[in-house]
Amino acid sequence: MSTEALVEFFDRLVAEGIANIGELDREHLLTIGVAIDGDTARLDPSTEVLDETRILSLLDEEAKAWLASIVIKPATGSTNSDLMQSEAPSIDGRVILAETQLLGRGRRGRTWMSPFARNIALTMGCGVQRSGHDLGGLSLVVGYAVLEALEALGVEDLALKWPNDVLYQGRKLCGVLIEMAHSSHHSPQAVIGIGINHSGAQLVRAQVDQGLAELVESKNPPTRNETAAAVISGVRKQVDRFNAHGFEAFRPEWDARHYFSGRQVRVAGAGKAVIGRVLGVSPFGELHLSTPHGQEFLSGGEISMRDLHAHD
Repeated sequence: MSTEALVEFFDRLVAEGIANIGELDREHLLTIGVAIDGDTARLDPSTEVLDETRILSLLDEEAKAWLASIVIKPATGSTNSDLMQSEAPSIDGRVILAETQLLGRGRRGRTWMSPFARNIALTMGCGVQRSGHDLGGLSLVVGYAVLEALEALGVEDLALKWPNDVLYQGRKLCGVLIEMAHSSHHSPQAVIGIGINHSGAQLVRAQVDQGLAELVESKNPPTRNETAAAVISGVRKQVDRFNAHGFEAFRPEWDARHYFSGRQVRVAGAGKAVIGRVLGVSPFGELHLSTPHGQEFLSGGEISMRDLHAHD
């Protein structure tokens, strides 16, 4: 089942509301939430598809001025990869969304499941004016920006999990994957990938190793288009703040929202595990732990953190 054939199928389904599945894998399509009757897939009329005009109308004025382009794809391999492969002179201000990602990626080499027309799969390019060790806090800033954007939409019971997850009632709601794009003509630019479970968590809970939440669990949940616009506006605003002041400007707020603040945790990665109590985060976004061997500072990347007493 080629990616090209799937993209063509989803293009037709979104554009026409109906598509023949042909030789596509029926079970795979059902797994990601496509409604199939016989050999025909149909788009439920109640499905909220992402709409460029609607999203643009909901952006704040600063985001509208910053935006260079917005592209919404019925399906793609990965929105991050699409932006990384852009031939545009600069990716700053360029946004890509997809109804489903066929090759979506999460941290630690994992696949990021993307049910069709249920979640937010979003990538935005942002110019970065920090460098070196200072860049370590960027992923924390993006997680914080998503949390703030969702709270502004009325979502409650949110918290952060180091380095960049957003939790709802202690379960994962959002993940962030940042890659850096370098050009001889520009300062470094960040490819910021954001995945938010809006209403498709039930389709992927059996395929992940932690508790999942979705926005529709909250009171008066925002729509997908409202969510996308708020996140684009919020991330742009906070990346600007990060560029001006670094992560240190966010640190007190971030620590105050960290779900694991003061808890005993187990942090695993790079072939070793560390157990300690979370003291906070450093000015560079490192996790600050008190361990039996003294204080340690751990960087993000290929690291997993769990509550020492959790069983998820």
